Amino acid sequence: MNVGRAIEAQLRNELGPDANNIMKEVCEKINKTIDQLEDRDLFQVANWVSRIVAAKYEYETSVRLSKMVHRFKVERDLEKMPNLMDQGTLLRRTEKLVSLGNLCLAMKDLEAANKYFRDAVRNTSKIKHEVKESEALRGLASVAMNRSEWDVAVRNFQKSLQISRRINDAQGMAEAHAGLGYTYWKRGDFPNALLEYEKSLENVSKIRKKGFLATVFIEYGNVYNEKGDLEQCLDYYYKALDIFQELEDGAGLARVYNNIGDVYMQKGDWDNALKYFELCQDQGKSLNHLRMTGWSAFNKSEIYVQIGELEKALESVTLAEEQLIKARDDEGICITHRNYAMVYRKKGDFEKAEQHLEKGLEMAKEANRPFLEADTLMEYGRFYDAKGDKDKAKKTLERSLELFNSIDAKAYAEKVNKIIETL
Repeated sequence: MNVGRAIEAQLRNELGPDANNIMKEVCEKINKTIDQLEDRDLFQVANWVSRIVAAKYEYETSVRLSKMVHRFKVERDLEKMPNLMDQGTLLRRTEKLVSLGNLCLAMKDLEAANKYFRDAVRNTSKIKHEVKESEALRGLASVAMNRSEWDVAVRNFQKSLQISRRINDAQGMAEAHAGLGYTYWKRGDFPNALLEYEKSLENVSKIRKKGFLATVFIEYGNVYNEKGDLEQCLDYYYKALDIFQELEDGAGLARVYNNIGDVYMQKGDWDNALKYFELCQDQGKSLNHLRMTGWSAFNKSEIYVQIGELEKALESVTLAEEQLIKARDDEGICITHRNYAMVYRKKGDFEKAEQHLEKGLEMAKEANRPFLEADTLMEYGRFYDAKGDKDKAKKTLERSLELFNSIDAKAYAEKVNKIIETL
């Protein structure tokens, strides 16, 4: 099977019969027939697949399929390489392995990503190429991070950091510190997360990558958000917003609009919160970005619960669930279950509320995310209180409080304490 037909077959697995039309459009853009496509055309093919699929389907699918075409190209390059053990060949093979690991990671093919990164690490021991070894170790750490294997992630990020420090690789240090910051944040170690993000920023300033800087600002802000330090958090979000506006980065803008809206929601400023959630939703729709339209929708549902518009809340959280299931966003789906429970608790439908709480709590534990677990338990406590079971409400809220205290989420712990005082 030639290159064009092979790509069409892979697209068909994802898109069904529409793959034929997609490939027809791609070939028109490149000015070749499908049977004339060669390996050297595949980067152009990936670019056009991304554009055409984004317009017809959604952002996440376009990214995944573009990466799929890139992966096909790099795997073919790797297969064609001579099976030699000289330094030059081993270096080129290692570069391909790291590229494949990153592509598979972006596609969420974690098993394949793990294999390619491990093979790359083995190769670097033969050629003593520390930059690639450090990069491959960050890849292994990112695979572990996606699996919620926090200890493995920390270990590999630290190994990568040691190498990057030794060779004075500012980009490697910036990425390793940011990876450690993200890992510590997700597992609820906020003090170490903040330290690592600070160190990442010190190195980002040396490499001048504005998109990466904006991402670090957002994630730095996210730690302060979960700690409950809303002013500090908002400061970092607005720094990210300035950069994303300068870069005209639509996906970045959608993300930061959503996060700013979340801060205003926590402040009880419903008008500004809705304003930013609408900006996120509009930006998400313009990109067909399922994740951002889903997150803005479940956040809007929480506001609607607070102001008593329960039908609007149910409509929003239902839309969020639909979008996030398509986007394969487990963390977002976990939060929709909590928001469903809020709606049904207010409606007095305790059976449905409890079903969603059980599912949300299960997902939070599977993700090994103490913050999500504590947040879900806080809603579970409110649920028991609404049912009139004060004892279960208190016990559940005390578990939530214990978790929030363990991760230094002081503002959230105060919220739980206030609920306990009313029992």
